[in-house]
Amino acid sequence: MRRRFAFVFFCLLGILTNAVIHGPALRLAVDGVTDFIDLYSGARLVGTPDLYNPPRVLQVEAQAAGWSSMGRLYCRPPYYAVLLWPLCRLPYLQAYYVWQALSVLAVGLFIWLWPIGRRSTVAAVCCWSFPIFTALAQGQDDSFLLAVIGIAVCLMRAGRPFAAGLVFALCASKFQLFLLVPFWIVAQRLWQFGRGFVTGAGCLVAVSFLAGGLRWPLRFLALLTDPVTNPSGDVMPNLYGIFAQMPHGLTLEIASAVGISAVALWSFRRMSFEYGLAMTTAAGILIGHHAYVNDCAILIPGLLILYWQAKTAGERLFAVVMFTPFVYIGSLAGPVLVTVTRLTLVSFVGLLAWIAGRSARPPAAPAPSSPGV
Repeated sequence: MRRRFAFVFFCLLGILTNAVIHGPALRLAVDGVTDFIDLYSGARLVGTPDLYNPPRVLQVEAQAAGWSSMGRLYCRPPYYAVLLWPLCRLPYLQAYYVWQALSVLAVGLFIWLWPIGRRSTVAAVCCWSFPIFTALAQGQDDSFLLAVIGIAVCLMRAGRPFAAGLVFALCASKFQLFLLVPFWIVAQRLWQFGRGFVTGAGCLVAVSFLAGGLRWPLRFLALLTDPVTNPSGDVMPNLYGIFAQMPHGLTLEIASAVGISAVALWSFRRMSFEYGLAMTTAAGILIGHHAYVNDCAILIPGLLILYWQAKTAGERLFAVVMFTPFVYIGSLAGPVLVTVTRLTLVSFVGLLAWIAGRSARPPAAPAPSSPGV
């Protein structure tokens, strides 16, 4: 009983620490002034030509919530708005609170399903996770990505790679963070997983064309290339954040992304499926042109893999450090301190490459197992 009390206290302490770090800004989350507004407006406009029309989106936001923001335009594929359509039949604040409840449940689902290590450790890591807390505070959907990744890994370890790939395709809601998935599939010859992934992605594309019309890719691309959809680049934890303010920044970003992708591709061929997932998410955040600290929540599966499969104390210590909020709080403090987050992410990719270099190439598919408690 005492041990259980200590565990609950430790988890609550992590949540409280993150709440204190965010401070008065949490009032905005309580009032629904978050990124959920753009998802809500997208669900309201799906099936119309105005899904990616900024003036119309702002009008819907103002009508629904009483406020609008050019920094919060709908910028997901149309299929995502279709998935949210039932939720957004509710008034804005009601839909927002249901969304937040579902987001917390998604974190709980990840904790329950994650098949590597002890469930209590996963729970503690999630409670202390600054990116997860930030995602919830900002009304973002990274907790759902966590759940999708957890389900996919469970299915892989149960010997169902096609189903795993089918589920993993749902990560397309933030496709820019998963640009290396095709390279991961090919390098490790995850053909059944790949077939599932392509099938799932094809279904999502088909739904997007049905809901968004034949011209939605052009409208979507025009929105993505508009600078208004990439605000606060100086606090992004990725290559764009590093080079955006430098001369020839785009050239430096592209060259660095090519270099990191090459390192990842070399590493994939020497990694297990689990370590390949870790590299995919870590390198994906760095090379993704649009990423914020809340998106670092998708690093948690890879860090848990590193923690439980580490062969040295140093590797495990690195994972523990990245579990703490202090690696990420620079995103709130400004562009100077966020450098800590960026350097840590680059170090994570380097560490994974070093682990790959010392290993012979293992079988691609993981052995079935059940989660610890």
